[in-house]
Amino acid sequence: MPKLTEATKRERVRQISAAAARCFARNGFAGTSIADIVAEAGLSAGSIYSHFESKTELLQQVAGDMLALPDGLGEAGFASPGEAATAFARHVDFTPDFARVLLQVWAESTRDPELAQIANANVTRIRAWLGSGLHEWADAHGVDHEAATDLTFALLQGFIARIAMDSQVHPAKLLASLSATVDA
Repeated sequence: MPKLTEATKRERVRQISAAAARCFARNGFAGTSIADIVAEAGLSAGSIYSHFESKTELLQQVAGDMLALPDGLGEAGFASPGEAATAFARHVDFTPDFARVLLQVWAESTRDPELAQIANANVTRIRAWLGSGLHEWADAHGVDHEAATDLTFALLQGFIARIAMDSQVHPAKLLASLSATVDA
């Protein structure tokens, strides 16, 4: 069997991770089997297991992919917490499927130390990014910097939970409404 190039390995891992994320969104983590992921990816079980030892390791990969700060998300100053939440959401594909998988990652991170480490590292990075962008706003409004950051982060978490659970909600309209309300 020919060896895969590094680029081919990265692409295969991306393909498997994307297939797993679709399965997790559709069936949940507990309701997804490796056979489901094999079928979704269109690969053999051997191909899956040559890159991942378990379904949990696959969820860890999916979580790392989902929770990474998006490219192009540089330093910014925000006029308000609502603007910060909206700016972050512009860089993330907040679809209902994404939100459903993210909720499962959060739930699994309460029992999986490696997943908790991935989630906590990303929470720390996102909070730092939000906080640095809200520093001037907080100072100008006499608001505690940490409180403004936590409010914005909680706004995003609530937004994610809502679009994961409510199929009737339109994500962009909900975010605009939440942002306008928090900034009022």
